[in-house]
Amino acid sequence: MKQYLALGALALGLAAALPASAASFSFGFDNVLSQDAVDEAGNTQLSFNLGAGSFITGLRYEFDVEAYTGSWLSEISLRITGRSGEGFDFLPAPDIENEGRYGASGSLDLLNQGLGFRLGSDGQLRLQFYDDVNDLAGADGIWHSGKLTFDYVAAPVPEPATWATLAAGLAALGLTAARRRRADTPG
Repeated sequence: MKQYLALGALALGLAAALPASAASFSFGFDNVLSQDAVDEAGNTQLSFNLGAGSFITGLRYEFDVEAYTGSWLSEISLRITGRSGEGFDFLPAPDIENEGRYGASGSLDLLNQGLGFRLGSDGQLRLQFYDDVNDLAGADGIWHSGKLTFDYVAAPVPEPATWATLAAGLAALGLTAARRRRADTPG
């Protein structure tokens, strides 16, 4: 009987250790204002469902931003977080301390930089376009265009067929144990 319990526990352990799958999510945007300080009501905020427990591992980007006269490119920012607020701030031009227009493309390996993070139980990836220093009345700059691609590892979700197979295996183990018990019982 103990061997069947051990086999059942092994089957449950294998089901729990389902492999996670790597995925990517991309979206493009145009004419998004860099408006107010972080968490102000006037900022553009977007949310995308990537699945509960997904782990963000990388960011690929291309953008064209402009800081208006009186503001700096280094102040244009994008906050990228999960539900708990875990995440990071992306500054497209962190070292350019003057107004003007700037474009670039590249990628960030968030794991190697210690910036990878897990999304909460709601699975929401939250983006907030903001200006680090609110210099001007109204918008301080604009993201003329851009494309962001997030690399992530989706949390494993067993398919119904996996659960059905597991249940059938456990039922077969139970029936076998019951038959042996009856066969071993003097009658």
